[in-house]
Amino acid sequence: MKSITIFCSSSNGLNAKYIEPISKLTELLISAGYTIICGGSSGGLMGELISHANKLGGRTIGIRPKFLDKLEYHSEILTEFISTDDIWERKKQMNLLSCATIALPGGSGTIDELFEAITLKRLGEYSKPIIIVNLHGFYDKLIDFFNYQIRENFMHSSSLNIFTVIENVDDIINALKDDNWIDENTTNAIIRE
Repeated sequence: MKSITIFCSSSNGLNAKYIEPISKLTELLISAGYTIICGGSSGGLMGELISHANKLGGRTIGIRPKFLDKLEYHSEILTEFISTDDIWERKKQMNLLSCATIALPGGSGTIDELFEAITLKRLGEYSKPIIIVNLHGFYDKLIDFFNYQIRENFMHSSSLNIFTVIENVDDIINALKDDNWIDENTTNAIIRE
């Protein structure tokens, strides 16, 4: 089973410019045979992903901690729903079950998940592709911040090889094929910084 974890917003009321590309992204992933793993919410970009995947006959897995049941609804059309004891177990399951990570626009939860994936890959604990989908420049300031960290010697320049940034969802399949895996020598160089 080819599965991809997608971190993204579960917030409603988002600008349509972030929602419109989701149907194309979902179509590309489902057509390529990927199962979509996400937080399982019925709202925001997450709900859009699940809805479009369902219409296309695709498989979706929602993973979320029990405490979120009190805060938001999970989608009723998920192929599979996994409930975890806490947020840490959720992230661990997402990493174990997927062959890549995609970050779409999102809030603090999305940023936390993305940073954890980048950190684990930097430390050699995660070897799968990480793709940042920079829709409408959403992640421009984050990428600027990474470059600032490099200029100020808080991060090694090779850390930028840990992830791939794409601007258009049409590039997602090629990005997944790209070899943005970190080899042992690169990991050792990054850790030594």
